[in-house]
Amino acid sequence: MGVKIFRGVESTFYTDALSGIQGILRHSFLDKDDINGKSFHIASHIIDDSYVYRKGEWIYSQPHQHDFDEINMFLSESSSLEYKLELDGKEEKIVSPSLIFIPAGITHRAEPISGTGIFLCIYLDTDGKPANRP
Repeated sequence: MGVKIFRGVESTFYTDALSGIQGILRHSFLDKDDINGKSFHIASHIIDDSYVYRKGEWIYSQPHQHDFDEINMFLSESSSLEYKLELDGKEEKIVSPSLIFIPAGITHRAEPISGTGIFLCIYLDTDGKPANRP
């Protein structure tokens, strides 16, 4: 297989909860059907300064788990992007730059709290079945 370039395609987030929420722009780059014999998903979520955190609420994603591993990377200038995560019932706060590996079967969710930057999501769906995306 030769080199392939995938341009980001602006897409609506895959949960109804985010429709209409200002300040989050999602781009899908690679999905399971884009390369024969490979099965992963890559998307970026750009958090800009118009995003407003609703204190105490979880809007960005609901608790879910996958039957495959997931990598989340949080990037920004000046370590300004902050997220809260829930991983198997334990809440964690992280500041960019950070990378989180979430093994298959771990119940998790994420919520931007403050700052601007990019949340990069990579699903390592190795079985070739449709991904269980929240």
